[in-house]
Amino acid sequence: MLTFRPQLLLKAKEWIEDEEQAEDIVQEVLLRLWEMCANVNGKQKLKLLAWKILKRKCINEGIIQKNKYENIEDSNLISTEYNPHEQIETNDNMKTLMNIIEQLPELQRIIIRLKDIEGYELEEIAAITLSSNDSVRANLSRARKKVKEMFMKFNTL
Repeated sequence: MLTFRPQLLLKAKEWIEDEEQAEDIVQEVLLRLWEMCANVNGKQKLKLLAWKILKRKCINEGIIQKNKYENIEDSNLISTEYNPHEQIETNDNMKTLMNIIEQLPELQRIIIRLKDIEGYELEEIAAITLSSNDSVRANLSRARKKVKEMFMKFNTL
């Protein structure tokens, strides 16, 4: 992982004007990657995962603007309006969802993170987890169903 840290940092500094913030983002990406590396085979897949995590992290934090990243397909994640009440509710819901995801069995937790948070395709997830496409689909479906049930239960309390 440390071999491609300089490349990640270079790209982060390109996207982020604050050098310290770029360093922090790359450090968070590497920590996240470290947590997932046991389930990733091969340096090339690990590098691809690092790039995707960096991109998603920057998009989710509103760091990358459309003019800085031409092929951004996730521009709808960057909010143009700011409503503090909605932001607080969204943050609370996200924390709840992340806590629920943490309670899932390990394989389901990995698959739902890769698909719904990191944006991987099913075929990529199957390769990373050494599972079949059908197994990934089934585990993803079970994970989503469990998250939905637990989230609905939490919101009705």
